[in-house]
Order: sequence, then structure tokens, then C-alpha cells
Amino acid sequence: MCDSRLLKIPGVGLDDVIATDRNLAVKVKIEGASNYRVQFIGRGGQILTEVNEPSATYSFTGDEGYVRAKVIESNGRRPLVIAGLVGYRAREFRRRRRTA
Repeated sequence: MCDSRLLKIPGVGLDDVIATDRNLAVKVKIEGASNYRVQFIGRGGQILTEVNEPSATYSFTGDEGYVRAKVIESNGRRPLVIAGLVGYRAREFRRRRRTA
């Protein structure tokens, strides 16, 4: 699935999450007639990009530090938030996990 550190909070269901050194991709599990919006959020809560689709991918520029994907469902259910480390921090995290 991924080799970055992820945090999942209950809410909207997901079909898939893929985090690589280059991007973070989410695919929402579609339920009923709901509409979905995916926001990729960086440092300081800055929205890096927003997609009005149930599937979205954000390509890292390398200086974000981390990127959160927030999935918002039109029926008001609790949003799902996924966080992934980016670039250098992700590599350092993996290195520390292997030596621990």
C-alpha cells in the first residue's frame, strides 16, 4: 500500500490510498448519491489543491514537509483525513523504523 506514515481517522470510507515518494493518491468508496471533494493541505493549513471528484492525486513538489488529504462528503458525514510525510522526512522516518 505505502511506505509513508499514514494516519486514518474514521469517517468517509476509502477504496484505496497510495503514498509514494512522488505523490499521495486517494480513492473514495462511493456511497449513494453523495458528492465528494478532496483537499490536499500543506503546512499552516494551506490548501495546495482541491478536486471535486471521488478520486484524486497530489504530486509532491518536495518542500511540503507533509501533505494531508481531507475528504469531504456532501451529506455532512465526518471528513476523513489522511496524512503522509513527504520527501526527506519520509526517507528519514523509514530509515529510523528499519534501525529501531
